[in-house]
Order: sequence, then C-alpha cells, then structure tokens
Amino acid sequence: MIGWSAETPDLRLLDIRKDSRARWAPLMFKRFELAKQIGCDGVEPSHNNVVQYSSGFTVSILDSYSWYDEVATQGHAAMLSTGMKDGDGVPSQTDMMAGKFDWLMIERCGELEFCDAARPFIDLDKAVLAIDYDVTDAGGAQTSGVVCQNQALAMIADGIFKDVALTKNTRRQCVP
Repeated sequence: MIGWSAETPDLRLLDIRKDSRARWAPLMFKRFELAKQIGCDGVEPSHNNVVQYSSGFTVSILDSYSWYDEVATQGHAAMLSTGMKDGDGVPSQTDMMAGKFDWLMIERCGELEFCDAARPFIDLDKAVLAIDYDVTDAGGAQTSGVVCQNQALAMIADGIFKDVALTKNTRRQCVP
C-alpha cells in the first residue's frame, strides 16, 4: 500500500490503483475535512505524477485519471478549492482533468519548456500558477528572463521565479 520513491529515497508514495484505495483513501480524505475545519480555503494534492515517481506499483494511466478525479470530487465535497499539481507528466491528463479542478500549479515549465501543458486550464479561464527555480544542473543555470519568457509565451498570468529553498533571497514575479 506504501511504496518508496526510487528518485527521492525519503519520499513515500501511496498505491493509487483503484483496487488498493479502499484501504487508505478514507483516511486521506479526512485530511480534507480537517483542512476545512481549521480554516483552509483549498488543497493542493502533491506527488501524484505516476510518470515522474516510480513507487514500485504498476499504476496505469487509467488509474491515474481515476485518482485525480476522486481527489477533485472529494476536495469539492469538503467545500475546498482543489488544485491539480504534477499532472502534466501523464499524457493528456491536464486535458482530461482541467474541467474537474479549480486551478493548476505547474513547476519548472519555463525551465523545461512545457508550459503549454497549462493550456487546458487557461482555455477554461482557470488560474494557473507556474513556479520555476534558479537551479543549476546538467543543462546549465536558469535565468529568470528565460523562464518568465517561456511562461509568458504560454499566456500564464501568475508565474514566479524562486530559489530552490523558497527564501526571500530570490523572487521575481513573471509578467505575461
């Protein structure tokens, strides 16, 4: 029911296959109720990208779609704004799920040049928050100008460039 991420050793992932959810999903969705009780306006479920995170479970694309649908349904049942995150790695997932979620959070789209994955949300006039980071990796250092330009080309109105530690030291609002 719980798998370990091969990419991030301290990250634990739940088995989101439809037949496995009954064992743990009710506990997960009680957290949505708790969020509402303590005054939260919304939830942003994370680490749902079955392509990016290998958990040791063989999760089909259909199970991924089904899980995202359940997350949106349960978030709205708790009267919470419900955002989609990390759904851009699964083929057509943002296309299929944009109508079910209130907004999208997309990370590193300006750096990795896939901001067009936000198009289904933009076309539905839903909020898109793009977050890019000043990382240096095999591709070289990213600059805020490059990532903000890529966000603007995709018509993302709410974009930001931050340092990986999310401190106040690096912050640039990307303007379309």
